[in-house]
Amino acid sequence: MKLKKAVVFSENPAAVPGLCAVAAALADEIVVLAVAAKGAAEALLPYASKVIWLGDQAEGSMIEDYVPALAERILALAPRLVLTGTSSRDRCISARLAVRLGAGVITDISGARIGDDGTLIMTRSVYGGTASATVRAAAAITVAVVPEGVFGEAAAGAAGRFTESPAAPEK
Repeated sequence: MKLKKAVVFSENPAAVPGLCAVAAALADEIVVLAVAAKGAAEALLPYASKVIWLGDQAEGSMIEDYVPALAERILALAPRLVLTGTSSRDRCISARLAVRLGAGVITDISGARIGDDGTLIMTRSVYGGTASATVRAAAAITVAVVPEGVFGEAAAGAAGRFTESPAAPEK
């Protein structure tokens, strides 16, 4: 059993293929949201069903200024799962997205699966990595923060669709 859709976002395009590996194991459709140079966003096409390019980051803005635009697009896509990286900016964005989406957040994911009842079940590191906990996602949308390299990298496949959806930063 798989989820219908997962959304992937990282401020670092190089982290996206690893996040897509997790998404591919859990969902039929992978949608990447990208705030990056157009070429960097297009380079993500082999890893996703669809890449939605919000534009290059505006000069003088912080990536966190795009949270309202990201949340708007995530709500329109209606996924059960949003995957982000672990950079300090990605963690900040994860928290802000969770508030805007009314979502739960699970950090430092080291394992993930779909239960027989369709519930997201994730294993996460606790106590500085000395132990792990298995948690069930109870929220309608779950934001999962995934350390780079834990799940490897998604294999490049057929190129997905590229869509431009311009967004302006909000301060």
